[in-house]
Amino acid sequence: MNREAGGPLHAQIRDILHRQIVDLALSPGSSLPTEEELQRQFGVSRSVVRQALSGLADLGLIRRQRGRGSVVAATPVLRRHVQRAGGLDEQAAAHGQRLRTHVLSVEPSEPPQAGIEALNTTNTWKIERVRYLDDLPVAFMRTWVPRDFFPHFTAELLENASLLSLMRDHGYHPAGGPRQVQAVSADPDLARKLNINTREPLLLLQGVTRDALGHGLEWFNVWHSPNTVFDVDAQVTSQPGRVSQEHIRRLRNLTQQLESELADLERGAH
Repeated sequence: MNREAGGPLHAQIRDILHRQIVDLALSPGSSLPTEEELQRQFGVSRSVVRQALSGLADLGLIRRQRGRGSVVAATPVLRRHVQRAGGLDEQAAAHGQRLRTHVLSVEPSEPPQAGIEALNTTNTWKIERVRYLDDLPVAFMRTWVPRDFFPHFTAELLENASLLSLMRDHGYHPAGGPRQVQAVSADPDLARKLNINTREPLLLLQGVTRDALGHGLEWFNVWHSPNTVFDVDAQVTSQPGRVSQEHIRRLRNLTQQLESELADLERGAH
């Protein structure tokens, strides 16, 4: 630990224990050292240790149990299909999970150039939301939607609601659109929103959703926490192999034979 320029001691201890849980791949139910052992290990007061453990509990990494101390919690995993354009709510429900949504902001804002091209307008709402799975933040979403299509969107309307379902309620039926996934690292703002460490790896899903008529309904960026699994249904495409000269010769002979028989049939018809 850096006692002079390393930030609050409880945050440093929390991050050290966080790395130990992840790097050592401690299984759910594994016990952490007791508060007294952590006091001696780090040379800090019990209040500092308790703050650090509270921080881990807030991240969903540990459970604090009376009589057992702190144990590693089972981290819920969010699964989603890359090919499916349906919202996170529908995909989580398919795995027996329930997401909740907290809306951070809804404000008029012009999207980046890629969003303008996807939506064909600069008159958009910018919506920022955090999705939670079992009280653990799993995704931060920044979405632009056309204000002309959805003039009445508010934070209250979007709280704990499916954006795609609201679009259907307004008469626009999402059909799908191109998406791309890339690995990025968490900047301080993303780390704060997702309760993770700065520079932790994230999966960024970016894309546009259109309706059947081609109208751009949303252009979005979704940063997924490390406990997200993207399922991909990969198909093997059969590639034509090299055709031998013997095979070509047999096909030519067969073609000639068929042409001869067709000619005989035509002469018989006349």
